[in-house]
Amino acid sequence: MTLNIFKFKASRPIIPLIVFILINHAARGADALDWAVRCETEGERRCYLVQNVLLAENQERLASLALTGQGEEIIALAGAPLGVNLPAAIQLQVDDGQPVQVPYQVCDAQGCRGAVVLSTKFFKAMKKGNKFTLSYQDTTGRRIGVPLSLNGLEHGLGKLKSAEYIQ
Repeated sequence: MTLNIFKFKASRPIIPLIVFILINHAARGADALDWAVRCETEGERRCYLVQNVLLAENQERLASLALTGQGEEIIALAGAPLGVNLPAAIQLQVDDGQPVQVPYQVCDAQGCRGAVVLSTKFFKAMKKGNKFTLSYQDTTGRRIGVPLSLNGLEHGLGKLKSAEYIQ
């Protein structure tokens, strides 16, 4: 199921917040191992589990993923740099399982992003998986896979659950 970020059930659009969260936080969150727990500080309180992958030499963002909850649903907000093949979508894949498609919804100076509601099956696979990849196609059609860590995912989810943002 695809989630339209612009129709997200929040008191205000979520895109500016996600841009802030994905751009302004380091790749490693000290509070959840490789994931950082970040909460919105203005308006309706909403928390996210965030991971960014940055190039070591220039800190350019290669990929980003934020997880949040809305009731029983887990929402993945994925980001890629500019210069991607938009019709191809972002893909999320656990181990060698079936990838989840995340259609692009917006591109701006910070990159391109989209959101999707994760199935229960995929989310369980994330929690048990060994390898997690976010991939996108460049403009030549070459798929670029960026490994993300699953280290600390359960710990970070526990922090979100305790704040009642993921049930």
